[in-house]
Order: sequence, then C-alpha cells, then structure tokens
Amino acid sequence: MNGESELPEGWVSAKLGDLISDIQPGFACGEHNREGDGYPHLRPMNISIDGKIDLTVVKYIPSEKVDTESKILQFGDVLFNNTNSTELVGKTAFYNLKELRAFSNHMTRIRCIPKILDSPYCALYIHELWREGYFGEHCNKHVSQSSISRNVLAETPINLPPLAEQRRIVAAVEQLLARVNASRERLDRVPGLLKTFRQAVLAAACSGRLTEGWREREENLEPISLFLKRTHLPKKVARGNFRLKQLDPSKLPILPKLWEWHHIHEVAERVTVGYVGPMKDEYVCEGIPFLRSQNVREGGFDPSGLIFISKEFHDKIKKSALEPRDLVIVRSGNVGTACVIPDNLTEANCSDLVIVKQPFGFISEYGAYFLNSVAKSEIDAGKVGIALSHFNTQSVANLPMPIPPLPEQHEIVRRVESLFAVADRIEQRVAIGKERADRLTQAILAKAFRGELVPTEAELARREGREYEPAGVLLERILASREKKDKKENRQ
Repeated sequence: MNGESELPEGWVSAKLGDLISDIQPGFACGEHNREGDGYPHLRPMNISIDGKIDLTVVKYIPSEKVDTESKILQFGDVLFNNTNSTELVGKTAFYNLKELRAFSNHMTRIRCIPKILDSPYCALYIHELWREGYFGEHCNKHVSQSSISRNVLAETPINLPPLAEQRRIVAAVEQLLARVNASRERLDRVPGLLKTFRQAVLAAACSGRLTEGWREREENLEPISLFLKRTHLPKKVARGNFRLKQLDPSKLPILPKLWEWHHIHEVAERVTVGYVGPMKDEYVCEGIPFLRSQNVREGGFDPSGLIFISKEFHDKIKKSALEPRDLVIVRSGNVGTACVIPDNLTEANCSDLVIVKQPFGFISEYGAYFLNSVAKSEIDAGKVGIALSHFNTQSVANLPMPIPPLPEQHEIVRRVESLFAVADRIEQRVAIGKERADRLTQAILAKAFRGELVPTEAELARREGREYEPAGVLLERILASREKKDKKENRQ
C-alpha cells in the first residue's frame, strides 16, 4: 500500500504523526463489571476483525476512575488496538457513536487534523495495514502478547489523497463492502440451514417418511424378524440361549407396516467397549490405527489427529479391535455420535468408544443414521433413561431401534447418501462463495488505496476546469505551521 513513486497524482506519502493532533493510550482498571454500573470502558474485544466498534460485550468501571478530560472517546475519534496477540494487534475502528466512553491502556485514541485527514479514511487505511500484516511485522513481541508503541504508530506511513477524495473513497468502499457483506451474511446462514436439512433427512429416514412412496410400490417385503430367522439367528441361537423378541409397540412410537422395534444387542454380534486404561507409553509413530472420540463424526470416520499403537499391544487388547462395518459410538463428550468403520480401515483398535460389532439385523449406515438423529436427540434430552455420565455398552445394547425390512434399509441409505451429496455440493459452493467474497473485499480496498476506485481530485479538477490543492502542498503548510509554533513555544 505504500510507495511514493506509485502514488496517484495529488497524493502524498506521510507519517501518521504528521496528520494528527493527538495520539493517546487509555488506562487500566482492575475494577469492572458487565452489569452497566459505572462508565463504559472499551477494550480490544470491542473492535471487530471487520474494523467496526463492537459493543456485544462491554465492561464498566467506577465513574470516579475516569479522567473525562483526556481519556474519553468522542464521535470522530479513531480507536487503535495497541496490545493483543501478534495476529490481532493493530485492529482499528472509526468511533462513530455519540455516547462518550473510556478506553483501556490496550487501546490508543487517534485524533486527526480534520482539514487534512478524514477520520473514517484514517481508520480504514490503518485497519487495512493490519489486514496486510504490517503491525505484525512492526510490533514488539512479548511472552504472551504483542504491542505497538505510540512512537511506532506515529511513524506509520499513510498514502494520503486530497481530503475530498478521501471522503469519496470511504463512501465508495462502504457502499461496495455493504453489498459484499450482505452476500457474506447470506452465505453464513447456509451451514445452519444444511445442518437442519440433514437432521430432517435422518429423522425422515428413521421414521419411514423418506421411503413411504417406495414402500407402497414394493411387493414381497418381509419384517426383519422373518429374514433373520432364515439367516443369522440359527447361528446365534446355536451359540447360546438366545431368542429374538419384538418390543411392546404400545410403549413406543407407531412404526410403518413391516417395521419392528428391536434392542440393538439382538441384531448385532455383540456390543462392547473400547480399551480403557493407561496409554501414555503405548503410542507409536506408525502401527495400528487407534481411534478416539475426535475421530468419530456424524459425517463418518475422521482421520484428523489419528494416533497409532504397536501390533503387540493391539494383540493384547483384541476385545476392542475394530473391523470394517462395525459401528463406534462416542460415550464421553459429544455423547451418542456414531460412525461406521470404513472398508479401508481393515485393522484398528479404539479407546473408550462403544462398539456395535458386525450388525446383521440392520445395515451399518442405517444404524449410524438412527444413532445420530433420533437416538442422539433423545439421549441429549434424557428421554431414554440414559444419564450422560453413565453412557455405556448397556445404554446402547438396550436402546430400542426401529428396523425396516432389509431392502428398505438399502433404499434409505441410497436416498440419504443422494440427499447428503446435494448438501455437500452446496457446502462446497458456499465455501467458494466465501473465498470470492474475501478476495473481492481485498480487491476493493486495494483499488481504493491505489487511487483506482473513484476519480482522483486531479482528474475531477481538470474535467471541471478548476484548481485543486495536492495533499503534499497542504501537508507542507501544516508542517511549517507546526514547526513555527514549536519554535515559538521553545523560546518561551
């Protein structure tokens, strides 16, 4: 943004200190409240990353602590964040409020000389320097925070057009950014809408509404209990005393025709739990993937932060070994979140997750849909008699699950995946839209401070056949007047 040789006609590169009448840090005060008792005291959080005054959270201090003569913000001031993290130090906003407010020692008040520097232009320019990383490069870096001293701030270079042009630049930037921000706000609402959409899809899937028309057209469907009696149940019965029993439907929501309620443990090989014990010395750089709660997401297995254990330790804790098509469920933190172990994770283990081993009465994906929607909402609401602090294998094993005929489960999975794919594409388009909005904002500001957004004062003067005063000429007069005043004060 700086470089005098590249400046438009009529512009000049100046130091901020030459364009202002006052540069004043605020004061610290340990006594504060958020109830509105006393005097408002603005702090770094009160400048947003968009360069606006943000009064979402305001701290108040005793009125007697405030020097109303020298430590007060008034309309037209510029507020600079002089102490923060390296990434945030330098945020700047125009104070466009009528109410008087105090400000902390982590803030600096700037008062512009109004005949040469427009306060909104000053705030916009300095905040853009912050966006570009200028203050991150020029700050003093301390142990936990960084700072910009008053002297460093006064030396900050400003590319200065004539005053009238400054005001036109600010007006044009505000008009264009208002449209960009309106688009960004609409994009910001989309993720929430998509989350609601996905939950609605899952609720419809697990209640039969999603496949209602399909079910009416299909023939030769049979309840899952009849299918299991011909296939998996004889093997399970042979291994021990087992009898598939339907739950009393009078105590549960009504299901579509041929759907049945069953406990999860009746329609899976078993329900068990991941390894619970000391792990500090068992992690290795490469080996068997070892899943934790953070790897289980509603959208599926998330490899972010995946850790590993040795083959030897994995063999010692075979009870918690995982294989493709198993279901794993979070039991602490985001309780009830479930995902399917993918086919490419052929050998793995896990820590403190509930494991539904090899479901045979339902497709694993359908089980995840149920657990992530109906079951999770009821667990969160405490409707199924499961305390969040006691979510364990029995909690899952005894959970009533609505199970449709097997062909309908396949159709449910197909439809959910198709609808979720649409939502995923929308999310991708939203992400692209946000990137474009960010680039457009940068482009608008870059053009503004190159003198390309509005006609320069020099161009307008030529068109209108009039004279104009370049910013450099006015600056020379102001500096000469200041020097004369300083000499006079020194003689006295």
